[in-house]
Parts: sequence; C-alpha cells; structure tokens
Amino acid sequence: MAPSLSTLNSPLSTALVTGGAVRLGRALVEALAGEGLRVIVHYHRSAAAAEEVVAGLRARGGEAVARAADLARLDEVERLAAEAEAVWGGVDVLVNSASVFPPQGLLETDAALWEQTLAVNLRAPVFLTRLLAPGMKRRGHGVVINLADLAGLQAWRFASTPSRPAPCCRRMTSRPPTWSACARASRSAAPARRPTWWRRCATCSAPSS
Repeated sequence: MAPSLSTLNSPLSTALVTGGAVRLGRALVEALAGEGLRVIVHYHRSAAAAEEVVAGLRARGGEAVARAADLARLDEVERLAAEAEAVWGGVDVLVNSASVFPPQGLLETDAALWEQTLAVNLRAPVFLTRLLAPGMKRRGHGVVINLADLAGLQAWRFASTPSRPAPCCRRMTSRPPTWSACARASRSAAPARRPTWWRRCATCSAPSS
C-alpha cells in the first residue's frame, strides 16, 4: 500500500480544489480531507453542493471553506487565488480539477465557445499555478495536480473543443496516477531542471510521452 501524508510526515496542510463541489473534484476534496488537509472547495454554479461538502467535512472534524469563482474570467481567477491564500495563510496543494464539456460539434463551435473552453480548461490552471507558486516557493514546498484526459489528445464525435488540454498539462507537470503518488512526489527530490521547492504531479489518462 502506498504511504499516506500522515505516514510521510508531510508539510502539506492546505489544498485548493477547483470544481471541488461535484463529481471527481468532490472525491478529491474528500480524499485530501481524509489525509488531514484543510480544503478550499472552489465552485462556480454549484453553491448548494459546495456548502454540502463543506458541512460534511466540518461535521467529521475537518476544516473546509467554499469559494466561488468563474474561471472563464481572469479577474475571478486572480481573486480566487488571493482569497485562497488568505484563508489559512497559503495554499500547499493546488488541484486543477474544474473543466467544461461543451457538447457542440465543429460546425456549432464559434469563437466565444472556443475562448470560454480554453479559458476554463487551460488558462485558469496555468494562471492559478502562476499565482500560487510564489507562496509555495517561499514555504519551500508545494504540489500542483493537473487533471487531464484523452479529449486533449484526440477528437471525439460529440465535441470539437477539448475538455482538457492534456498536452499542455503534461508539460507543466509529471504524471503519477494517484493521490498517494502525489504524496510521495511531495517528499522526493525535485528534478534537477526545477527549483528545489517545486513538487509536481498530475493525473492523466493520456499515454505519457
């Protein structure tokens, strides 16, 4: 069995999970809280679900808050990063889980839809990482987890906009497949080409290059 954060004596204590109110994001929130981390649950329109998650974690003795932001807007991304750092004095783990899945095909895709999809699925993860990385550097530790899937590498009949730009996410981060692997990565030596404070990981169903 892979070691948990508690057995690794990890310095990681606070996580921001985008799209953390529903589906996979919610499962990641629950897993991080189960490892003893304080969790900031980001949501856009799922306010009731976010508050339900937060209430459940608090009822079990965990620490969690919900924060809303429209990741298609850069000013909202910047506000989310600032608010997340202000809650408990910093973010040690950033999980870029939020994404949109427009069903339109090529002939129905206009410039606005394309820009919105890339803003949420690509620009937001990149800029959240950029905004939170200085704090991770100051504290000497940090983990960024980017979720990616095959929609970023191949075309699907039902959609022409990528639900997750996997190639870019893969170049930003490495690819351990589980949260326990992320815990191991947080303790391991950083690659020589990265600063020593940087710890990087991603879950990605796409084949690694």
